[in-house]
Amino acid sequence: MRLKNKHSQRGSNLIEFALLVTFVLVPLFLLTIDFGRAYYISIEVSDAARTAAQYGMAQPGASLTTIQNAATADVSADLTGMTAVAATGCMCSDGTSAQAPCGGTPPSCTGSVRLITYVQVNTSYTYTPIFKVPGLPASYVLKGLAFFPSGT
Repeated sequence: MRLKNKHSQRGSNLIEFALLVTFVLVPLFLLTIDFGRAYYISIEVSDAARTAAQYGMAQPGASLTTIQNAATADVSADLTGMTAVAATGCMCSDGTSAQAPCGGTPPSCTGSVRLITYVQVNTSYTYTPIFKVPGLPASYVLKGLAFFPSGT
């Protein structure tokens, strides 16, 4: 009688473990993969903004279109829907007299206040998770922002 009890107990443990794996561990593993993809893509989107802003500062005569193209060229091929918006301008180092774009006559800064030129790039990408979870949004907008000032 005692041996029969041990065998039946082993079988129920195996069934409980199979249920645990099927209904808890596998969905948790799939959600972890999805979260990892979203995190990786958010890093890509932020890095694209930073790269484009650095390019804009290194190439003072670059057009806004060229800066935006630098952002979209920086991301991997699977992020084809990423958008980038670039802006350039100038202002006084105390934050006053901002002009975007900095054309014509730049603002006059007096005293110890210097003239600052800047490049700002905003990037965004709509991420759609592979696995849909009830109660969570169907997609997320991942954004990147880079602002590079340079004193003249």
